[in-house]
Amino acid sequence: MAEKIIGTLKDYITLDDAAMTLARIRMRRTVRNASREFLLRFFDAGAASENRCRARDYLPPRRQWVRPGPRSRGKKNTGQLQVASIMRCIRAHEKSGTLETTEWGGRLLRLVADVQRRVGECDIAIRPPRAGKVPKLTVSGRRETRDISIFDDPADTVILARTAAYLRDWFEPVLKAGRCCYSFRKSRKLSHQSAVGALCRWRKRHEGEELFVAECDIRKFFDNIRHDVILKALDRYAAKFGNLDHAAREVVRAYLRCYRFGEADGVPYGIPQGGSLSPVLANMVMAQVDEAVLRHSSEKMFYARYCDDMVIAATDESLCRRAMDAYFAALEQLHLPPHPVADFTYGMDYFEAKSKGPFRWCAAEKGTRGCAPWVSFLGNQVRFDGDVRVRKDTVRKHVLKIKEEVGSAIGTWKRLGGKLRAGVKKSLFYKALRRRLVAKGVGYLRAGPVPKDGICWAAAFPNLTKNAVCARQMRTLDFVRERALGAVRRVLALSGMRYLGRPGSYYGYLQKLERPSQGRRRVVKLPYSEL
Repeated sequence: MAEKIIGTLKDYITLDDAAMTLARIRMRRTVRNASREFLLRFFDAGAASENRCRARDYLPPRRQWVRPGPRSRGKKNTGQLQVASIMRCIRAHEKSGTLETTEWGGRLLRLVADVQRRVGECDIAIRPPRAGKVPKLTVSGRRETRDISIFDDPADTVILARTAAYLRDWFEPVLKAGRCCYSFRKSRKLSHQSAVGALCRWRKRHEGEELFVAECDIRKFFDNIRHDVILKALDRYAAKFGNLDHAAREVVRAYLRCYRFGEADGVPYGIPQGGSLSPVLANMVMAQVDEAVLRHSSEKMFYARYCDDMVIAATDESLCRRAMDAYFAALEQLHLPPHPVADFTYGMDYFEAKSKGPFRWCAAEKGTRGCAPWVSFLGNQVRFDGDVRVRKDTVRKHVLKIKEEVGSAIGTWKRLGGKLRAGVKKSLFYKALRRRLVAKGVGYLRAGPVPKDGICWAAAFPNLTKNAVCARQMRTLDFVRERALGAVRRVLALSGMRYLGRPGSYYGYLQKLERPSQGRRRVVKLPYSEL
């Protein structure tokens, strides 16, 4: 396994690597501001908001980007095209030898040289992150926020991102051998939906047998990881492989020194949510839990984990219980607090419980103890007979997103007295808003069984099956979106705007889902925070 790792951390810090990291940061900031920028394109409300991302200082301005041609665009979405345009501009300047003559190019070259020096000399000091908040959707509709950590310094950001890439490559053989971790992996083909698909395939192989399931979730996972546990895990695998770059170890130590959520018995705990290194370090800690569970692995058992969410399924109840006990014992050794196992009867208690099992996975009526027909895992619910639907809370959150998007448009219209920019008609604004909602929901209108470009909500659930429950969910989303657009038409006093029909509907998307015989479904990643 050790032979697969080539080079040192310094080899991961090149001009291309640093520029790509900064370009992706700029792209993510643009995506976060997309809703506000969309409205500012239509209303006469002053200049568009300035993106204060410091990465802009090291990248070419938008007017200098070299856009890829139609042939080289392929299936890239808007964000990927932005990053490609930036990189084409930088590589063109580098090839012609004019990069240093530009103001932003000179800053970029100095940044790369400084980062390489710090890594080469192991002079690593990471500035403490700034506390930030991002909106968090709740099923109740209350406006809540999630605490995150923001690393503003571009040099620190590059060091952390490239160290994360190095450690991900270095640690990949462990995760690949376990074949049970689907979170934050090197391969882009693996996602939370890959884990759901693996569960569905295992269930199909054991169709007709008695099945038992256990689920578990960890309370405030990133906030409760102890620093000494992370360093012990790093030393353990470094001793096993013997090829960990000393500079990477120093970056991890500096990363832990710059942040702590709290302290217990003199030991700090908690790693930054939003930091590049946190997911890799989390996998390194949880790999020890995977090893404990996989000691009980056999053809009769299935185990999958995505970050701190896991599911165990087995054809034997005692095997499922032994694997679950091993999981909890490993968490106790790592000082990670799981949600307590709930003693439930099938009904609302079952869907609200975070940890439960082992329970029988079979047909069950409400009020039945110790069995349930659905297994909830990563935004999906898989039934004992193979049907898959979206989790109810996930649907409700998407409903809130639709209402929030439309409410923002109506609120802006009323606040500014309906004053659109010169030359912009109300019908144009309405059609653009409708296209935006369709694109975010089911993708841009294209021929074929599923949307082939962009990341949309529906494409993030490729394991859905055509069943009555899922069809009802999709029709509900169609109804909510069209009702919200009807409210916009009334505010704008528009008439004659007809319904787009099945091509832009959630239910139409479900009808177009490819069957397994038609080829592999395209997996689209959904941000972990939205699961």
